[in-house]
Amino acid sequence: MRRNRLPYSSKALLMFFLPMVTLGFLSSSNFAQKLPPNFEGKPPKNFRELGERLKPMGFEIKDPEVSLKEGIKEQKDVTFVKRGDRAVKLDLYTHEDSTAKRPCLVIIHGGGWVNGDKEKFRVQAVWFANHGYVVANINYRLAGEARFPAGLNDCEEAIRWLRRNADKYHLDPQKIALFGGSAGAHLAALLAAKASHPDAPRDQTTDVSCQVQAAVIVAGPTDTTNQKAIEGSRRKNSGYQLFLGGSYDEMPEVYRDFSPLHWASKKTPPMLLIGENNADQFEAMEKKLKKHGVLCERLLLTGTLHGSWHREPWYTVTNETTDRFLRHALNLPHTP
Repeated sequence: MRRNRLPYSSKALLMFFLPMVTLGFLSSSNFAQKLPPNFEGKPPKNFRELGERLKPMGFEIKDPEVSLKEGIKEQKDVTFVKRGDRAVKLDLYTHEDSTAKRPCLVIIHGGGWVNGDKEKFRVQAVWFANHGYVVANINYRLAGEARFPAGLNDCEEAIRWLRRNADKYHLDPQKIALFGGSAGAHLAALLAAKASHPDAPRDQTTDVSCQVQAAVIVAGPTDTTNQKAIEGSRRKNSGYQLFLGGSYDEMPEVYRDFSPLHWASKKTPPMLLIGENNADQFEAMEKKLKKHGVLCERLLLTGTLHGSWHREPWYTVTNETTDRFLRHALNLPHTP
């Protein structure tokens, strides 16, 4: 088979991207043998109890061990925007040995829009930096500090900041992707869909785009107007109420604006939708994207509890699937 032409000239960059395969991997059977089956009966209460169930099957739940490869620079707590006296920060992972422009992955942490921090996703940031990406692992304003759309606006500004500094950090401003988990997955899906929608309002104070070229959505809500979301919004002090300022019954128009499904269109960038045990959180989104002809793939992390992507045996599968999807979606170099 003929080798594809490489858009990068750096030999160092090539070495990062050699171990690749084409999209055939996303027929989930390739990874099924690496994941435990879905449990039957009463679900385990926590990962300790889950581990006891999985051990007789030959699966071990453990935290991943990660360390940065030589030549990768980790810059902690870089301010990318100031909101009054509040500095919103990110951790940046760049490559000291290359002047080639690399693809950039922006990681958005979870926590129900109420808590959480970028540090929780450092294990993902290091993995993707080691695999050749410039990585920005970002924080954003949470419910206790500011209501929606403040957190989304921070994520948008992180994209703009990276584009403004693309030359400085040797990243390709036309190959920026998102990776979000849980509430961060929701924000990633919302940003990706809304920023690309032709009818979405635009920030008139800047000409720097916050559009992205791909998004990976890991176990987060993609429809905040369905029955599950509506019922969740009615619970006192739910993440929905705290982040949005009320229930769906009180502000249905805000919940529509908050819904990635509402903004999904033929202009939405390619998406990888990753669910835990089932596809309930993303089936409607997947259907709408495919109807519009958008590249959309799925992966189900089976036999697990929420937050599995931080732990083995789900961590490596999640990252490898994401990496291979992004190589296809961003047209990165690949071997025959």
